[in-house]
Amino acid sequence: MAGDISPIDVLSHMPVLCEDANIPYIYVPSKAELGISAATKRATSCILITPPKSSADYKEYYDYAIKEISA
Repeated sequence: MAGDISPIDVLSHMPVLCEDANIPYIYVPSKAELGISAATKRATSCILITPPKSSADYKEYYDYAIKEISA
């Protein structure tokens, strides 16, 4: 989730939903950088990264990210 969203009410409900569903989440400083990370030219308020459905190449990266976010 982007930390520079205004008004903050756009995302204020997301942490509660994530915690209720046991979904790890993090804030990043910039909605522009988050958009770039999601491979879009637009700024974005949040993205969801789903676990790989098969043993895809990025499974190790996904597992590492979850471990770091949970820490």
